[in-house]
Amino acid sequence: MSPLGAAASGWTYLTQGFTITTHNPRLFAQIVTVFSLPAMLAGLLATLLPPTQLWSILLIFLLDSTTAVVGPVVFMMAVGAAYREQVLSLRQVAARAVPWLPRYLWTNVHTSAIFWLPVGGLLAAERWLGEQILSSGGLDSLAVLFLGVLTLCLAVYLHSRTLLAPFLAVHSNLPGTRAAWESWRLSGQHLPLVVGTFIAASAPLALPLVLALGALLSNSHATATGGEMLPHLVGVAIQLVRLTLIPAAYMLYRDVCDMEWERQVLHNPPDQPAMVGLLLKATAWIPPLGPLGQGEDALWRPATPGYAEAPTGAGGEDGA
Repeated sequence: MSPLGAAASGWTYLTQGFTITTHNPRLFAQIVTVFSLPAMLAGLLATLLPPTQLWSILLIFLLDSTTAVVGPVVFMMAVGAAYREQVLSLRQVAARAVPWLPRYLWTNVHTSAIFWLPVGGLLAAERWLGEQILSSGGLDSLAVLFLGVLTLCLAVYLHSRTLLAPFLAVHSNLPGTRAAWESWRLSGQHLPLVVGTFIAASAPLALPLVLALGALLSNSHATATGGEMLPHLVGVAIQLVRLTLIPAAYMLYRDVCDMEWERQVLHNPPDQPAMVGLLLKATAWIPPLGPLGQGEDALWRPATPGYAEAPTGAGGEDGA
């Protein structure tokens, strides 16, 4: 797929995701508002409370976690319900989301390791190089710029490779380790499509939010408190970006699962690398961490005439 075709497909998924959110716009407005407020409150408290007190640290952590952990799963449940044209309240969607939080967290342990180990290494190298610059020489500046661009490209690539993992863990009811591996494998097969969707679905809100945060930090009056509030404001920004990203990624997830199920009907399931097999065995003792029990080691897909039925028990939140 060409870059232009990937961008066009990403825009298609963005518009499809936006369409399903219009089935219950009030619900999505409530989710954005309710789950942005905890991080905003955490940012405010970070400037007011003593930073060394254990109770204040725990309170701020709890508020940030509500936005960062609970918010995405509630979004996913709302998108799944909206796709099926179910009109639910925020309370009903939250009740569906809560039992899936342990599975989502365990899946995030995998995806965070995949993302932050290499990206964090590059960020540390970039910071070290910046500290070593003793003059404004062009070569040194170019080296820092190169590392910055490389870090950004790597971040987009790794986020794209793990984009489907939460959907596979929650909607397809796959165990966290399996969901992370399947996301890596499937995104590799459809990499231009996944990257195009991630960029197209993030950019409409991410770009203006980045500019707004940059303007806030450049304001001399806001600089004093901006450093303390920045991590929490970033959490709010990410929550806002989910409004376009999660619905688009959900539509992508459904299409990728359809394509994979069709391929596995026509061909044998793909072999998994030995290292992945060892990792799956090593984590097999961990409880399912989901309300419907451990999913099968096969991808779920909606029942479609002409294809084999999905494996029994593999249906998660969206299962038939």
